[in-house]
Amino acid sequence: MKKEDSRPVIDFSGYRINDLKYKNISEEKFKNDNPEVNVRTALNMERLLGSVRMKASFYNSENGYRYYSIEIDAFFEIREDISEEEAKKYVAVNGSAMLYPYLRSITSVITSLDNEDAITLPSLNFEDMYKTSKHENDK
Repeated sequence: MKKEDSRPVIDFSGYRINDLKYKNISEEKFKNDNPEVNVRTALNMERLLGSVRMKASFYNSENGYRYYSIEIDAFFEIREDISEEEAKKYVAVNGSAMLYPYLRSITSVITSLDNEDAITLPSLNFEDMYKTSKHENDK
């Protein structure tokens, strides 16, 4: 009987902030208060590596008009017995779920530096996002 591997299927290696903007804007440039979050993933199965790039941006009108955007990357090692299709899902769903708390935390800290009310990004369901994007890509 083959012993099951207890190592994680993807192992978080760390993250990097690529871009961060938080600036005052004019009322004319203000668009809406709805945050936008985009996720992209990449795999290198030869090197057993995966990555998630997450971008978030929003406009805020509390205490003046502001624009905030951030782009961060996370890096993962993929266990060697995982298929490419499984790796895509693990990186997209689990990798995004691992990275998102960092993005939320950074956003809350930055937006609280000049305001007593920190901005908290909403919780997201990355499993549903993956199913939606996979369904759209299959069309």
